[in-house]
Amino acid sequence: KMTSTYNSLQSKVASASRNLLTKKKKLVNLTGNSDIYTAYTFENPLVESDMKRSEVLDQLIQYTLDNNQTYYEAKIAQTSARVALVTYYNLMSRQYSSSDMSMIRSYYNAALNGETINAKAFKQKYKEFLKQVDKPWEGTKRIIFFKIPKVWFKGAIDGSRYVEDEPYALYEAALEYQEARLEAESVEADITAQVEDAFDNDVSVKNSYRESINQLEAAEKQLDRDRTLNKMGTLTYDEFASSLDNYETLQNEMLENMQLYTGSLYEFDRLTCGAVSRYLEKGTVDANAAESGESVIIEENVEGSHYY
Repeated sequence: KMTSTYNSLQSKVASASRNLLTKKKKLVNLTGNSDIYTAYTFENPLVESDMKRSEVLDQLIQYTLDNNQTYYEAKIAQTSARVALVTYYNLMSRQYSSSDMSMIRSYYNAALNGETINAKAFKQKYKEFLKQVDKPWEGTKRIIFFKIPKVWFKGAIDGSRYVEDEPYALYEAALEYQEARLEAESVEADITAQVEDAFDNDVSVKNSYRESINQLEAAEKQLDRDRTLNKMGTLTYDEFASSLDNYETLQNEMLENMQLYTGSLYEFDRLTCGAVSRYLEKGTVDANAAESGESVIIEENVEGSHYY
């Protein structure tokens, strides 16, 4: 039994060594550093974190928003659209009377205040506004015996001529600002949800990892007891080997969970644009194999010794 176990472990070590060499060759091809075969130290990639939701989540979200490229572009678009809207309104306010501008002012203010605009109602009111500013030039004007259309006296920038190249510029600017604002809010909500979900996932993966540690510690204690019993001769080697196999299985599961936990933290860090980095600590793991048990002689005769 012991010889079989030893041979199996030797085979696993040889296989792992070959895999390591293959991966080193791939790494050399990627980095061009041939020293990897002789003088290369691999950094411990395992990390841990003890982030408390109530203490850090809001900070993680804000940092992500402050550094996320998609959100930055959405906010730039929103700011540009707002500047365009305010500029158009101010130019028209200097050209038209306060009474005329009051026809569309409520829609303008609603847009600036982040309220939803009824585009159909706004357009109808905007048409009425354009018609209103042209009223002074409707009809005719009598000069001596002649009736002359008032529109002939309309200046180059009087009435709707001031905006004739883009008569609906202010209307369109208001809707474009509303669209840009909603897009920025949507991106913000999406990023916030992603960070919250990632935090919850990190907690879940960490709990699984800690549970695997607890199971491994319990198995290690049991293994120590079984080793003692084996040496005392009250536990067979097969029974001890079963305990050892269980310990090694739990050890591998713990390492896999640590890898998943580490991976989730790195993914979380990328999502938050590096906000998680300040909370990361180097992980440690004791991956030493357990000591083997002993085969206890229980009977000797002319045919040879018999072992548990």
